[in-house]
Amino acid sequence: MNITAKEIHDKAMELGYAACGIVKAQDMRDYEDMLNKRSERYPETKQYNSYFAKFAKPEEDEPQAKSVIVCAGRYGKYKIPEELQGKISKYYLTDYRVVPESKEYKAAALFDEYLIGNKIQFKKNTWAGGSSAGKYAAVKSGIGIIRKNSLLYTEYGSWVWLETWLIDREIEYINKIDLPPCPEDCTKCIDACATGALAEPYQVHPFICTSSLTYGGLPNTLPPEELRIKMKSWLYGCDDCQDCCPMNKDCWTSEEEFPGLDDLRNYLTLEQICTLDDETLKTKLSPIFFYVGHDKIWKWKVHALRTMAYQYESKYLPYIEQALNDKNELVRDMAEWVFEKVK
Repeated sequence: MNITAKEIHDKAMELGYAACGIVKAQDMRDYEDMLNKRSERYPETKQYNSYFAKFAKPEEDEPQAKSVIVCAGRYGKYKIPEELQGKISKYYLTDYRVVPESKEYKAAALFDEYLIGNKIQFKKNTWAGGSSAGKYAAVKSGIGIIRKNSLLYTEYGSWVWLETWLIDREIEYINKIDLPPCPEDCTKCIDACATGALAEPYQVHPFICTSSLTYGGLPNTLPPEELRIKMKSWLYGCDDCQDCCPMNKDCWTSEEEFPGLDDLRNYLTLEQICTLDDETLKTKLSPIFFYVGHDKIWKWKVHALRTMAYQYESKYLPYIEQALNDKNELVRDMAEWVFEKVK
């Protein structure tokens, strides 16, 4: 069945995606150059290049891959509870991938069915969701541009997520987008990055980015002491460089309710996180915020305690003292550091 690139694009738009583009697999080649440039700036990232370089040649990982479909969905339309702002990145609060009741989850399933029905073989890629390779494919297909904070921007600002499919057809659909570049003298995102991960435009140091530090980092390690207060009240992710960006002005509309947010906020006060048992953390938080797996569930308490140091109130002291006797050594270590800060 000779389905056209335009028909695929139009189906994605019909299902509610904000944008859709298609690039040939061979057009991803320059992605490796981008990785090398990052390594020149941050040599410690070079050790990961061999893993990410495969995205420059997707057909080596998936022999049938001839093109990449990349779709953008808009999440900047949802109402975010005030008490969760500044704690959890809005992207992760509206992560459709783990919420089958969401419109976006259903749309993605219908798009899969559409491809299957048209005899298109595909592999959904793990480099969706705003990763550097997904962003690169989005730029190549004309969906958006990269701004100084290293994030993809469309007509809806940076409040979009990405989804990608490697397909067995060599086709192409390039959008025409007309977005102004960042003002040459604007450094708002760089100034807002308290940890210094955005030391210069278009380059993010992944090892000191607040977002990465909340759910990533080296196994069984705490965030560096000199960065803990700078991470502010973020428990999972970070929006600082997006919230301050002039190019995001009026792009968030708060028009709709996202399924499950009302229930979720009941588990995300600092006091609640510190007192929840591991099983509740695993059943209530891990399924939604899956980058913190069951083996790293201690991170929730570590970041709640760190936030207590950042915005200390006397009501937090009993929880800090209780954490001094936590069964997890890393939680105890963080509690000791916080206790010394606030006593």
